[in-house]
Amino acid sequence: MTNIEANPKTLEPDFINQLKEQPIKIPEKTIGDYSIEHSLIFAGKETIVVSHRNWIMMGYKPFSVIFGNDRLLHKLKKNGQGLLMSDSPQEMFLQYDAYKNAKGRILTSGLGIGLFPLMAAKKPEVTEVVVVEKENDIISLVKPYIRNKKIRIIHGDIWNFIKETNEKFDYAYIDIHYSTGA
Repeated sequence: MTNIEANPKTLEPDFINQLKEQPIKIPEKTIGDYSIEHSLIFAGKETIVVSHRNWIMMGYKPFSVIFGNDRLLHKLKKNGQGLLMSDSPQEMFLQYDAYKNAKGRILTSGLGIGLFPLMAAKKPEVTEVVVVEKENDIISLVKPYIRNKKIRIIHGDIWNFIKETNEKFDYAYIDIHYSTGA
């Protein structure tokens, strides 16, 4: 028996409570090559949060939720590339380790739909979340719906920002992905 089977990690209650909330509400919209599209997770349908793959790769006990009401799902898409991210429960879980460790002033890159900054900003031990986003169209799509005073969004390249800033941070989470076709 492996350690994963003997002692799987479990999700903390505060995170499970966040799964019950709608993290953000952004209307369907397109700006430039980027769009927000909606779909629904239907009430009563079992929805995976931690998959068996996550269990094997990350050591967390498989976990699913069933919502009592339909839940709106936001999808950020790029024309010609498809889905970049969503606010699905499984995507929320993929932010979990970063969320768990976040405290003080946080630097993060890649705004997406604002999922990680919004989750982290709810924690009392987080004082500020500075997000550096390269794509102005993503900022235009999402920023008007980020209503948390702890979150500051900067248009720029994260690597240049890190080289040029004198700001100090307690935690950094680099959340950018390059298309691999996988």
